[in-house]
Formats: sequence, structure tokens, C-alpha cells
Amino acid sequence: MISLNTTNRRSKHILMKNFILCLSFWAFSTVLCTAQTYADDIASIMFDNCTSCHHSGGIGPFSLMTFTEVSSMASIIQTEVNNGDMPPWSPNTHYSEFAMERSLTAAEITSINNWINNGTPQGNPSNTPAAPSYNNNAVLGNPDLSLRIPTYISKATAGNDDYVCFSIPTGLLQNETIQALEVIPGNPEIVHHVLAYIDPTGSYGTDTSSHSCGGPTASNIPLIAGYAPGSMPSQFPNTATLKMGIDVPAGSELILAMHYPEGSQGKVDSTRINLHFYPQGTSNVRQVSAQPLINNLSFNINANTVDSVEALFPPNFALPSNYSLFSIFPHAHLLGQNFIVYGVNTIPPYDTIPLIHIPKWDFEWQGFYVFKQMQKIPIGYQLYGKCVYDNTTN
Repeated sequence: MISLNTTNRRSKHILMKNFILCLSFWAFSTVLCTAQTYADDIASIMFDNCTSCHHSGGIGPFSLMTFTEVSSMASIIQTEVNNGDMPPWSPNTHYSEFAMERSLTAAEITSINNWINNGTPQGNPSNTPAAPSYNNNAVLGNPDLSLRIPTYISKATAGNDDYVCFSIPTGLLQNETIQALEVIPGNPEIVHHVLAYIDPTGSYGTDTSSHSCGGPTASNIPLIAGYAPGSMPSQFPNTATLKMGIDVPAGSELILAMHYPEGSQGKVDSTRINLHFYPQGTSNVRQVSAQPLINNLSFNINANTVDSVEALFPPNFALPSNYSLFSIFPHAHLLGQNFIVYGVNTIPPYDTIPLIHIPKWDFEWQGFYVFKQMQKIPIGYQLYGKCVYDNTTN
């Protein structure tokens, strides 16, 4: 399934939002004649790419906030970085560009290798940049509305993740339009991801008993946001020439679909979501919609077979209007291997618009990726998606 945050210029009332796994990073030039040190070269790489997960109380299994912590884990860091497993960034950066890509440059990888191969020198401690602060408080400040799930104790045992859904009344007496929102995990150590939905009728309800609730699939309960480790608050453009947002009807409920990973049994969480609204009366806010446009839910792959699954949107004809794509969310489960998605013209010479390529799918790291520039898919194109699955003993 490929979920796309889109804007259809002909539609007046489509709801939706984006989810970004994002961290900023700096590109550092390396001077090969000078040995790298932690203070001058490595600390900033760690702070910009690693510590949002790897800090005390974060979801990472160890902290990387100090020289002592980083140097003691040097061997593991070098292996994970050179394998491309850390920091986790699945999209191919040579295929399409996304905002706030969390991937190391070749120069940064060289700096890490040189530093470790030279014995992890600390350098002058006074040159170490200020470490970021992680206190699990709101980045965007006081919201217009804050909703929190009831205190919940994870039921995720060894080998079994826990998926639960909470339906929370908004209490809104009038329609509002979201300009920004922020998911704040109550316990960052155990919150693997959160998906937020708007339920206009309050019909979905809470499910904490099946432990397999992945969230609503009905089109009238749209997805509006998501969170995963390293996520930043979601803010839509709000300028004189472009305003984007998400309508929230009065009397609606908000659904938070929570994922707690295996091994978190007995730990407590109370995640909240903060909503920031446009002032009442704000006009010309362009609505955003997140929907699973490209999907194939009926495929069958034989045992001991590697096979691909493909789908088109629209399935049997070209787009009748222009679409602007804000973000994209490829989604598969444990057998997925790789993804590619692009727009393709339905008439010769069949030009393509590259959207996303994930060469090595990882179920544990998935989410919305926001395009660096919104991608226009013109009239006459289709959206094409393909995923390869490995259904062998591997």
C-alpha cells in the first residue's frame, strides 16, 4: 500500500496530513591530513543524526550523548554506519529528494571511520558543541488543543508486538483547521510509532483487547499524522500566498493507533497529541488528503517464491486533474524487500516522475516522507507502485 498526501485542485474538502521521520544534518568536509577528533568532528554528527533516539530515556538501546558513551560503542557504530543500517533512512537519496533527510554523507562516514581507526581521540573537550536537550516536552509550545490517551500498560511479550487504538473525544464545539501538530510519546522507550486519525462521527471506538489494532481503514476516518522515533512536529505552509491544513469537524473524535514493540510488557505509556489551529475565519486554506491511493490487498504469493506486487492509480484510466504530492508513505509488512513508486505518462514517450525508491525495506523503520519540493503529477499520468516480497524460507 502506498499512502500519499495529495492536494487535488478540483476538490474542496479533502482531509489529511504528513508524517516525517526527520532530523537535520550537517555535511562536513574532511581534511585527510588532519586526524578527526570527537570534539571537532564527530560530536556534531552524533547530535544531528543519532541522539534523537540514542539518549537517556529514548527508544535507542544505549545513549550516545557524550564522548565516553560514543567511544565505548565505536565498534558497533562503525559496523552499523558502514552497513547503512544507521542512522535509519530507507529512501534512495539518488532517486528523489526529501526534506530533512536523515542519512550520512560520504564525508561524514569517512570522518567516523578515520576517527575510529585512529583510536577515537577526544580532542579539546572545550571544542565540543552544545549537546541537544531531550526532555520530551512540546517543541511547538502551548497548543490550542491537547489530547492524551489513558494510561496504558504494554502487553507486548517476547515475540509479540502490541497494537492498540484509543478513541478520544475532541470536545470541539465548532469546526477547526489544523496548521500544525505534534505527537509527544509518553514513554519514548516503548512507543515505536503512532498513527492519528480523525473520526467525524465517533463510530470507531477504542480497541485495547485484540492487541492487533493497526488503525481504521474506512475512507471516512482519514489519517492526519504519524510519529516514529526521530519525528519532528508537522507544520503546514502558512504564508500570504499558500496556506495548507486539515479540517477537524466539531464533535469529532481523534483516534491514536499505538504500536508497542516486543519486550515492552509491563511498561506504562500515556502519549498525547497537540493541535495548533488557524484563527477562526482564516480563508483559502488548501486542504491536504492522505489516502492509500496505490494499493493491492488481494495478492497471493506462492510458498518458497520471490515475487513482485504492482498497482496503479487510477487503475484503469489516467488522472483527470492535476495532483500535488506533499509526502509519501510506502507500507508493507515483514516479507517486503524493496519498493519503487513513480508517476508515468499514459501516452508515448511514457515519461516518468520519480517519487520514491527503497532498495532495502525495513518494517521497523517506515513512515511519511515529505518531498523537498511538492511533486506535480499532471493530467494524463498514472501513479505506479511496485513492491518485491520474499516468501521463501529466508
